[in-house]
Amino acid sequence: MSSPIKNVAIVGASGNIGSQIVKALLASSNPPTITAITREDSDAKFDSRLKVVKGTIHPINPLSPPTHLTLTPRLPR
Repeated sequence: MSSPIKNVAIVGASGNIGSQIVKALLASSNPPTITAITREDSDAKFDSRLKVVKGTIHPINPLSPPTHLTLTPRLPR
């Protein structure tokens, strides 16, 4: 049975937990399309099957615990 999940975006895809999630998703029989959201200055390397979006991540309210994030993506030149 294939997963109903077709697209996944992961913040922290190169980190300890995120990289394991990516690894498990790619190992599935029908992996979803995976987008890795990473910092503009990140030099992390990702599997070629991932779409990588670089940008600046801003907390909604910097004085409270992060529950929501907004992303300002880098636009192609």
